Amino acid sequence: MVAKPIPNLKKKLQFIVWITLCLIHSPITAKTDETLKAPIHELERLINPNHLPNGARSTISINHEDKRLQNCQNPIASAHHAQKLWGKSFLKIQCSNTERKPFFIPVQIDVMGKVAVLAKPVAMGSEIFQDNIEWQERNLTQLPTGWVMSKEEIQGKTARVALMSGQVISPSHLKGQTVIQRGQSVLIQFKGQAFEIKAQVEAMQAAEIGDVIRVKTQSGKILNAVVVAPGEVHLQSNSNG
Repeated sequence: MVAKPIPNLKKKLQFIVWITLCLIHSPITAKTDETLKAPIHELERLINPNHLPNGARSTISINHEDKRLQNCQNPIASAHHAQKLWGKSFLKIQCSNTERKPFFIPVQIDVMGKVAVLAKPVAMGSEIFQDNIEWQERNLTQLPTGWVMSKEEIQGKTARVALMSGQVISPSHLKGQTVIQRGQSVLIQFKGQAFEIKAQVEAMQAAEIGDVIRVKTQSGKILNAVVVAPGEVHLQSNSNG
């Protein structure tokens, strides 16, 4: 006797085949056009919100007196979806009169957001309190050393260096809790594709999470490692000290 396929099982198999084919083909169709386009008077539509810090807004300035735009009918600007429009950049312009070849024009992208600014000076090593912080809107593209945009980033932190009144606070100015002391024995880890190495090493400096420190192995070799947890570091590639 030949067993007949169970109807429900047959339908499930057909569904699995169908969804598999969809998954196989969907990335190809989804990536056929990764270009963002917008009329020249609506350039902000080209900004990928994923490239902006939370709460920030952006504006794009363009030189409308550019001679190439004067004879360009209904100019459309475009940018790749992965292009980070920040500071000085370029946009591709296509005119509706198709005989004109596309061209690139320089633009200025300003990103505005509220950042932490000190109301009063803070000495090196002193705690930074919330009542000494003013939240002011600044152009983030003009802050190359970084910025702080939330209270949580400052809470419990001390000043790594002396800070002046009116100074924009950056993450590099802040020092968190020390989780490794100089001379402490710490666990170092190195993970490969099919193996993992662990060993005890000596920290050669105090550090907080995220710091890169020098550690000494039992054989006396000096390595660079990243602090990932209290008493734990991960070996950096090219870590010879």
